[in-house]
Amino acid sequence: MDDNLDNHKAEFENAIQACDEKGYRYAISNPFFEIWLLLHHDDVNEEDRKYAVTESHPYKATDHFRIRLAEKNTPLKNQKHIQLEHYSDEKVRIAVKRAKELMDGREEKIPSQYGTYVYKIVDEILEVIS
Repeated sequence: MDDNLDNHKAEFENAIQACDEKGYRYAISNPFFEIWLLLHHDDVNEEDRKYAVTESHPYKATDHFRIRLAEKNTPLKNQKHIQLEHYSDEKVRIAVKRAKELMDGREEKIPSQYGTYVYKIVDEILEVIS
């Protein structure tokens, strides 16, 4: 790894440690937050999984998930702004279910495979408002 990547990784790990020490909750998606948005509209496919960030597959900017969302008629507008009409209560609950299935009980701080932990925060919010 180059020094710049090592520095970013160390900063990221320090931020996670600081959150843990203060009792803050956080959610991380691998590869992109857009996977959380996609789960509202579709299951993941093998092509999607190719974008996970791992030690052997570094982060690379891509439009893959923006394209997948557009194919589901739920495009992002103005860069990363979502259109709320595409995210009903029912779709949020479906996304939580799909994310749980995708994570298959893994409890890492950062998903080492393809997945998202955003569902954990959303699931707690759903419990509070029920």
